[in-house]
Order: sequence, then structure tokens, then C-alpha cells
Amino acid sequence: MTTTQYSMGVPILNAPYLDINNLEITVASNTTLTVQPGLARDSTNSFDIPLNAVTTVNMAVNGVNGLDTGTFAEASQYYIYLIADPTLNNVPAVIASLSNTVPFMPAGYSIYRWIGFEQTASGSAAFLARYVMGNGNVRKHYWDTPISVLSGGSATMATAVDLSGAVATSTQAANILPVLLDVSFTPASAGDKVTLIPGGSSASTGASLSAVAVHAQTGQLTVASVQVSSVPKIQYLNSAGSGSTTLLVQGFEYYL
Repeated sequence: MTTTQYSMGVPILNAPYLDINNLEITVASNTTLTVQPGLARDSTNSFDIPLNAVTTVNMAVNGVNGLDTGTFAEASQYYIYLIADPTLNNVPAVIASLSNTVPFMPAGYSIYRWIGFEQTASGSAAFLARYVMGNGNVRKHYWDTPISVLSGGSATMATAVDLSGAVATSTQAANILPVLLDVSFTPASAGDKVTLIPGGSSASTGASLSAVAVHAQTGQLTVASVQVSSVPKIQYLNSAGSGSTTLLVQGFEYYL
């Protein structure tokens, strides 16, 4: 058996903790992703994993450079991992998984690092169009078409809004993520407002959109999404019961 050798070493002592560089992910088609070359520290901060060539991830296959297990599905969140073999008998590769903690590892691979997030459309096993920017441990993720999470909300007490399907969730990343929301608020009377607060918070004030007249108001607000029982959530409340609030997630920032 012929094996391809590559270099994978222990981290430089003065390098940032869980360092990551490049590894840009793009949506190549409905069912494939392209990952650019780069380098990442593994999840235990013990090994540097180099990806030395542009790599295509094909969700129609299971295993190395594909989906870890199962069938590519609609309305699902997929977590993209760089994987490696510390014995150097298998070259580093990429794998997609529904798990936000650890992928189902192919034979010969035992170390990994989360490097990105993708979402499929409702009604179609196809990646949603999005724009991702950033390097290092921070990624800014914007949807090509904002995702609706609340329509015509009329609550006057802090009420949770489930952001599942619009925001990444991972136990490997910070559980508090800034989320950019498109807000549409129709007041009952002039001076009414809608307020957005972090998920699980007991606060009564936060980012707000006020109405100066009895007309629909639109704007963008950023609020902290907090995982409550492993579900990313924010809260909203209207100042009057006959007010109406609609929220769409335009984007969010997450940390690898």
C-alpha cells in the first residue's frame, strides 16, 4: 500500500489557542462545497492540520470529503470539519456532519476541527446561498435571502423566538452570538415600540424600534442569540398588544 506523506506537527507554543487560517468554504452547487487550502489546530489544541489543496465536499457520498453518515437532507444544519490521521497514513480531508460536537469519523481518522456551517433549504436538500467572510476564529455569515423566524408577533411580555435553522449552534463555539435582524413593526399608536433582548434574559430593555406614527416601521437591529436548552433564542416584546412584529435573520457572527 502506498501512502502519501504530509507534515503535521505539534502547535507552536506562542501561536494563538486553537488557531485557524484560511480554509474558506464556498457553496459550489446544491450538493457540493469547496474548501480552500489552509491550516487549523485540532479540537484538542494538540496538532496542526494542514489542508494543502482545494478540496471538494460531495454530500452525495459518505466518508472522506463527503457526508459522514446518512443521506443529505432538507431543512438541516451541517457542520463542516477538517479531519486528520495523526499517524500520517491518511492525508487530511474534510467531512460534513449533522453533529455539532463531533463527526462520525472515517476509518483511519481520529482528530478533527470544526471549520464552518451550512444550512439546507426547507423542501429541498440543497445548500442555501450565503456570504461568509472572516479569518482566524471569527466568521460573519449573511444569508442571500433573510430567513423568517417570527411573523405578526403580538406578545407584550418577553417571548422567546426560536432561531433554529437560521443561526449556527455548536457546543464547540461560544453559545452567545450576535444576530442581525430585519425588523418590521406595525404599531397600535404613535410612540409604540418593539424591544429585542437576548434569549433567557430577564431584562425588559434592549435594542428597540419605535414608531413615530401609526405606520409600519422597518429597520435592522442586532441582538445576542443565547442557546437555551441547546436552542438558539432571542426574545421580543411589543409595548402594546395590538402591535405586530415580524423578524427575519439577515446574518450572524460565529466563532470557530
